[in-house]
Amino acid sequence: MITDTFAGLLGLAIAACLFLARFLGDGPEDTPSFVACTVAAFALYAAALRLLPDSPTPERRQGRLLLVAIIAVVVHIAPFRGKPVRDTDAYRYHWDGMVLARGLNPYQHAPEAPELRAVRDEFYDPMDYKSVKTIYPPLTQAVLAATYFADPTPRRALVLAMVGNLLCLWPLAILLRRHRVGLRWLAAYGWNPLLAVEFATGGHLDPLSVMLLLWALVLLGSDRPIAAGVMLALAILSKTQILVVTPVLARRLGWRGITITAIVCTAAVAPFVATGGDLLAGAGAYMAHWEFNSGLYALAKWAMGSAGARALAAFVVVTVVTWLALAGADPVDACGLALGALLLVSPAVFPWYLSWVLPFACLRRSVTGLVASLALLASHFHQMSVALGKLLRWPEYALIAGAAAVELWRRRSTPSRG
Repeated sequence: MITDTFAGLLGLAIAACLFLARFLGDGPEDTPSFVACTVAAFALYAAALRLLPDSPTPERRQGRLLLVAIIAVVVHIAPFRGKPVRDTDAYRYHWDGMVLARGLNPYQHAPEAPELRAVRDEFYDPMDYKSVKTIYPPLTQAVLAATYFADPTPRRALVLAMVGNLLCLWPLAILLRRHRVGLRWLAAYGWNPLLAVEFATGGHLDPLSVMLLLWALVLLGSDRPIAAGVMLALAILSKTQILVVTPVLARRLGWRGITITAIVCTAAVAPFVATGGDLLAGAGAYMAHWEFNSGLYALAKWAMGSAGARALAAFVVVTVVTWLALAGADPVDACGLALGALLLVSPAVFPWYLSWVLPFACLRRSVTGLVASLALLASHFHQMSVALGKLLRWPEYALIAGAAAVELWRRRSTPSRG
């Protein structure tokens, strides 16, 4: 009981650090102080996790669940300012939702198109990439449109991102219990300073797809392939990258689950296509041109050029996914490895992308995932200087690779805990 109390106090101290960062400014010149505050939060985070049990303990489980949930809420609220900070994606989320809420097709025209001049509001100017059609899938669009009239500002993207990330804790808690993993790892996700900051200040809606994918895995584990297929479809309709896990889950889903996944996806896409929308234009521009904080891709690009690096990245992902599908790997491991491979070779590695793989790292007690969340803080230095950001990504990836190597060595030399 005493250790739980101390863990809770450290959790509140994490929130205090993230709250303090609100008063340090949000310009590029404030990046070092922001990173310093978040690193301090990570030190407290590591100490708090050490106090929570690493194995399933029936005693006081409900109390610990409540503790983890309450501290997670506080940690997420602490950096929230009600407006986007150091990021402009929330303005695009707002725009897309507003366009759809007004009965227009967000896939038909780019924001700068003269056809959309009449719907521009005060949040139009801060938005980036006005010449590119939306990259966000239909369910994300629908959620943003449905919430537009409740809050017609970019703030709703921040709230949706925070709530979505907190809701990931529900299916994750179920999966952790099934895999006999302690509540330390639920806190590892819910109290993570990087994710709390990214979603509270950037409003990225990746948690919606992560939550739905986790529910798909919960339902698969309960032998409900049709319901799991629906959840997988909704996850794909929230984040297109989730498509990579479909082949590795196909065997467990069976023909019924795969069929319902295809039907739901088709039904959601059809109305946008029928009204003249081009769902591939924005995604194509993203895949062809976006690059940020890449690791292996940057090395491949140096050696082979951009086209060769993208071809190699695609080959790696297809090879890993095919191997996992043919091997019939455990669904949790398969999803984590497929998404991890995608992230590892991606031209764009934004810090919030870690949310794709961190739940699976927690399910396998992987410290590398936690180290990666700390290391990815270095990507914020791109705001100060692109050259500095590119320089710092090498120690960033070296830290992650080192953690992975040490963890692999320790796992091979230590008997599994099951």
